[in-house]
This record gives sequence, structure tokens and C-alpha cells, in this order.
Amino acid sequence: RSVRFFNERADSNIKSNVKIMKEIGKVPNHVIVLSNALDESSKLEIIETFSKLNEPDNAHILDNLYGVSSIVPTNAVDHIGAFGYALDNLSAIAEKKWNIAP
Repeated sequence: RSVRFFNERADSNIKSNVKIMKEIGKVPNHVIVLSNALDESSKLEIIETFSKLNEPDNAHILDNLYGVSSIVPTNAVDHIGAFGYALDNLSAIAEKKWNIAP
């Protein structure tokens, strides 16, 4: 599904610079981030609002907007787990080797 979404919606410049190595099953690929500065009731309201997109009458919105059939509330640890540490390490390596600030 993600490959179809990419092929249908990616701009030709992006397509010419991306090679899809392997298509895998469903993985979380779109993230909606809420600021820690938000109060808990606002966070809950936003999560509940986005969760309503899972209702059958709203399925077309998720498909048109994200190319997915559902949205699942999660947190950073559950979403990317140890992968986050790998990303941090890549940033540190890039900063040291190429003087690229995160």
C-alpha cells in the first residue's frame, strides 16, 4: 500500500531519487507528534479527534490524506523502540564526521 501511495502521489523529482529496495508489510509510517507543553486534556482531545478517523464513515479521509486504513495512538517508545537510539547515534556520527548539527 505504501508503495502504491508513493507511486501515485510522489513528485517525479522525488521518484527519480528514490529506489524502493523491498516492500514490507504494514509498519507505522506517519507520525503525529503532540508537544509535551500541551496540557493533558488538550492531548486527550487531539488523540480522540484523530481516533475518530478510524470510523467507517471517515475511512476515505485517512486513505486520501495518508494512504492508510487506520491510525493507532502510541508513544515514542512503543512506536520506534530501540530504533530511536540508532537515530540518535546517526545524528551524532553525522555531526562528528561532517560537522552537521542535529
